[in-house]
Amino acid sequence: MTLGHYKLLGRSGLRVSPLSLGTMTFGSDWGWGADGEEARRIFDLYVDRGGNFVDTSVNYTNGRAESLLGTFIGDKRERIVLATKFTMARDPGNPNSGGNHRLNMVRSVEQSLTQLGTDRIDLLYLHAWDMTTRPDEVMRALDDLVRSGKVLYLGICNTPAWRVAQMQTLAHIRGWSPFVAMQIEYSLVERTVEHELLPAAADLGLGVLPWSPLGGGVLTGKYSLADIEDSREATVSASRKGVIASSGHLNQRAIEIADEVRAVAEEANSTPSRVAVAWTLSNPTVVSPIIGARTLAQAEDNLGALDLLLTPEQLDRLNRVSAPSPIFHHIGITVPDIDEGIAFFQAVFGAIEVFRTGPFDVNQDFMENKLGASAQSTIRDLVFLRCGEGTSVELFEYDGEEASRPKRPSEVGGMHLCFEVEDVHASEERLRAQGIEMLDGPNLVETGPLAGFNWIYLRAPWGLILEVASFDKLGYEENSPHRLWRAGRLNPDRRTNE
Repeated sequence: MTLGHYKLLGRSGLRVSPLSLGTMTFGSDWGWGADGEEARRIFDLYVDRGGNFVDTSVNYTNGRAESLLGTFIGDKRERIVLATKFTMARDPGNPNSGGNHRLNMVRSVEQSLTQLGTDRIDLLYLHAWDMTTRPDEVMRALDDLVRSGKVLYLGICNTPAWRVAQMQTLAHIRGWSPFVAMQIEYSLVERTVEHELLPAAADLGLGVLPWSPLGGGVLTGKYSLADIEDSREATVSASRKGVIASSGHLNQRAIEIADEVRAVAEEANSTPSRVAVAWTLSNPTVVSPIIGARTLAQAEDNLGALDLLLTPEQLDRLNRVSAPSPIFHHIGITVPDIDEGIAFFQAVFGAIEVFRTGPFDVNQDFMENKLGASAQSTIRDLVFLRCGEGTSVELFEYDGEEASRPKRPSEVGGMHLCFEVEDVHASEERLRAQGIEMLDGPNLVETGPLAGFNWIYLRAPWGLILEVASFDKLGYEENSPHRLWRAGRLNPDRRTNE
């Protein structure tokens, strides 16, 4: 792949390079960026290789980044898709110099046009949600800018998925200009966006542009466990290391991920930076990761990611070491015996992680706070299980009369739980070894859009009915819209589990 292998940006017809050039490092006003001459060399390298997608912001290096970029572009303007952002405050003495309201939006656009020396912004991002301005004010003001011709396309950054969906729906209902791009932090050390933001972007037609694909430099291998302790010192707070430390990414887990990245790089005869960027490119929702460099050598290294194709085995290793912790996709189940519950889910999934928080001697205060003074049972034991990719199960064991203990949601109304596993037949074999009988299955769908879908129904020892499923057809594609379950929850491409 080359920079000239252009991709469509979201639902738009705009064609952009598979790597974007970030310019937050253009200018040394913040203490660690590239000076004008080095920034020019980085820009020329990117454009000469066929790159056409450049990212900046009205406030980067106090406006210096946009001014430098405007000088560099010159007569190349019609080749460049120029993206900038508004939101961040630029004048500490002016309460209206930041935020998403119309006044700051218009002022920021006018300032960017001046700094960039251009008559239009090809893609304008809302830089971050300000927790204040009403969505209708934002979307109407953005639409007015598009209608004026000063802005052509719209994007959004660093905003919760539910808010993005609300604003996109509002634009659709009112006939206003929609978002076509979403810029979010995404890397091997920051994968929590996979829970909601990436699925939302795919469903809403937003091309994803990950910022900081190198995890702020952590994934390049430049930091070690010794740097974790050093990063706590006040003397590094203004340094680049201090910036990374303040992001929370300079920690032991991140260093362990970086070690695996280095190991894969050695196998592939590549570099850690290229491996990290290539990993983001392997996600089909990603359109164009944003690379930022302070030196020409760093830019050369990052661009080399386009020549690297990671093997399935290497991707699997990277995915496993960096797997994000489960969030709300979480199931609570009451069991008569904790150890029996753990053994059951080990049989279902084959391998699970167990995080014990009990056993407890007395937890009456907790129960009374939750259930009132009449609570007659207490939590005796509690564990969290991570089962498969992103599925969390919470097992409770109560002490007290069966009739008085609280019922978990999974025990009420005949709830039917579904889990995806690697191999239904292996799960069946392990479950039968425990004396668990199958209510139905295995059943394999032979034809139609769900061909290869294999499942079993069973009843857990404490009465809960489960469905365990896998896709067994050879050649099945991971991103097929027909996938019903991913990590024990419904795929957003499907609205039912029928």
